[in-house]
Amino acid sequence: MEQKLLTIFLLFIVSLSFTNKVTAAPDSDASRISLKIKCDTGNNNCFDTDSSTTQNGSFSEMLDWIWDTRAPSEQSPLAIDIDPGTYAVPSHRPFCDQQGHITLNGAGEENTVFVGGGAVNSGPHGNEPLPVLFFKNCGNIVVKDLTVRSDVRIGGGNSVGGVHWNGAGSSTWSNVRIEGATYGWYDTCGSGASLGTHYWFDARLDSVTSATQGANIGSVAYYSRCGDNWLYSSEIRARQDVGNGFDTVGALANGNENSNTSIRIFGSAVRVGSVSGASNSGFSQYANAFGGLLAAYGASVHMHGGIVSVNSQVLSDVDIFGAYVFSTGNTIHTPGTAFALVPGSSGSVMRIRGEGTPLAQLILGPNVQSPFLWSRGINPPEIQSAQGADLFIEIDCLDDGNCDPTSTQVLDSTLAKRPHLMIYDATCENESSGILPWFDSTRGKCRGEP
Repeated sequence: MEQKLLTIFLLFIVSLSFTNKVTAAPDSDASRISLKIKCDTGNNNCFDTDSSTTQNGSFSEMLDWIWDTRAPSEQSPLAIDIDPGTYAVPSHRPFCDQQGHITLNGAGEENTVFVGGGAVNSGPHGNEPLPVLFFKNCGNIVVKDLTVRSDVRIGGGNSVGGVHWNGAGSSTWSNVRIEGATYGWYDTCGSGASLGTHYWFDARLDSVTSATQGANIGSVAYYSRCGDNWLYSSEIRARQDVGNGFDTVGALANGNENSNTSIRIFGSAVRVGSVSGASNSGFSQYANAFGGLLAAYGASVHMHGGIVSVNSQVLSDVDIFGAYVFSTGNTIHTPGTAFALVPGSSGSVMRIRGEGTPLAQLILGPNVQSPFLWSRGINPPEIQSAQGADLFIEIDCLDDGNCDPTSTQVLDSTLAKRPHLMIYDATCENESSGILPWFDSTRGKCRGEP
């Protein structure tokens, strides 16, 4: 009998070790808490994701405690230190709703990864791809040293986009990686249509087209509809990875909800590309946009330093652009920015798109301030651009003004080859006469004109 009672007692103790949950409450005024895969014993200010040994609750219960109990404020902010590991963000709620003043400290973008989320219908228009992280009108959110990766990017089907910010407020992101499908970052207006303010440092924002969203879905790495956005030393990358997806854009500012929407990029790279097998036959909101920077409906994009790189070599019949003003009243400003634009077969290059006719630019003034000097050579680049925006130095012009010498003349050392400064001028173009859209400022005539 004693042996039987001892056995029952031991089984009871073992069962407690697997099923009981330690419920020591975190300090209600803690300035710092931890999120771990498994908390250390006795660390009350810790939440973990190990269901068998949860210290003070799950990820979702941590959010409950933060917003309902701790209630961070400007005078009493809260830091959350996150251990290495992959953490599933709760799918039934915004990460933050009308609150804020928290700092998320990851253990490095290669080590701390957020996935999951996605079940909240976060969009004001009702059809936005669902994000991993959804912030609604939150203030002073700081995120450091971690990765946000949508389920689509790892073969799942819950979250699609990376981060969606709705409404006003502010955020700062440092040394982070955002990996989404359809969009990496997406901000929209709340009920008051006030802008949110967002700063990015040493970030990588990446988007691909999403097969789970069906056909006709493009990819925008940084998509702002209601933000005042500042990005420094970052990489913005959009890729078209599946069929029937278009409007593939690196950074897109749409002022339809707030015309003061702007994206400002400093010392960064904007990269746009595709993979073999993708298609350009999908729906297009922005007239088959495949390129780097796009401003629409009164918004503005500014980029100083860095490079806009667009490559569609694996696609055919795709026209690519560097900077695109989609409608009137927009601004793109890119002094000091390099452009590398490589089209596929039968595709054309529009370094600047949407400026209208040279006469319209003269009367209304240019919407795109994007001076660019192409590498010197013997043939001007075959591009479309805005009047006077592009310069090219041709180095094989003869003394008689001919800049198309024969091979014999090129090899003739007795003939001097002079450099001529060419300026983009659409009024010069005459295909039937073989005259390109370049004005030879040295001769004071269109290039190729007698």
